[in-house]
Amino acid sequence: MNQLPVLLIREFQEHRGGLFIVPLVVIGFFLVMLLLSIMTNQVSGQVEIRFGDDTRIDSETRGLSGDLDARINGLANASPEVRQQIYTSVANRVSSPMLLVLWIVVFFYLLGTLYDERKDRSILFFKSMPVSDTMTVLSKWLTAAFVAPAIYLVAIITVQVVSTAVITVVAILNSVENWALLWEPVSLLSHWGKLALYFLFAAVWCLPFFGWMLFVSAFTKSLPFLWAVGLPIAIIVVEWMLVGGSTVREWMGQHTIGIAYSDHKALQPSDMLSRLMSVEFVISLGVGLALLYGAVRMRARGDEI
Repeated sequence: MNQLPVLLIREFQEHRGGLFIVPLVVIGFFLVMLLLSIMTNQVSGQVEIRFGDDTRIDSETRGLSGDLDARINGLANASPEVRQQIYTSVANRVSSPMLLVLWIVVFFYLLGTLYDERKDRSILFFKSMPVSDTMTVLSKWLTAAFVAPAIYLVAIITVQVVSTAVITVVAILNSVENWALLWEPVSLLSHWGKLALYFLFAAVWCLPFFGWMLFVSAFTKSLPFLWAVGLPIAIIVVEWMLVGGSTVREWMGQHTIGIAYSDHKALQPSDMLSRLMSVEFVISLGVGLALLYGAVRMRARGDEI
């Protein structure tokens, strides 16, 4: 286990582009777009937001000050429940693009991490080191399931804090009343806490996905993307043709990151706990561990391609 921190550092250094550079680029893109929208001093089109019968925020195309005034005063007149819905909706909209990038990075990282070392023959060098195949595969799973989400969570927090601070400053400069309503520390902390909790939940709930991707990366000699995506699709098609059902498709979707994320917003900590105590989780855990074991065995037998 003393080797694990060194292996994690190696994974970060070798995949620094997806794990570090890409989130920095996304942060920069968000902030540039925010500054451009402020500099244009216009909000195009008509905006209408309804929450029940008690709140309506409606604004025509206008200058920035007027639009901020309408929105912030609308928040001030809204009930705490409605205000919480608005904050949650905005926080999800800001974090969703970053999470989409995260899942894409994780997908291609897992797909190539064991395949590329055989393709470029670096596996010969790594096998000469006193590191077991189990520790190597474990480090790659930990990088995809914990390290990458933690880095992107920091990126999401950075974007949300900086964008809220910028808008707050603009509101003050435009003498907009109730600008303090832009900051809801409890709401932001709650959003970040739920997102971090979901990452921990997904690390074990989506273990079949992590195991499958590492297994494909360890055994395929060509076209890893076709194997990783094509074989599950083929199984789904065969199930539909033979029994006309969708049990396998639904199970795969529930345990695939990105797809499983689509319903996380409705999940509460109690819901996650109940899922982790279900028979379905026991089955998925067994499948995931079997695939990880298969990845270890295939990596032990692997050679350059």
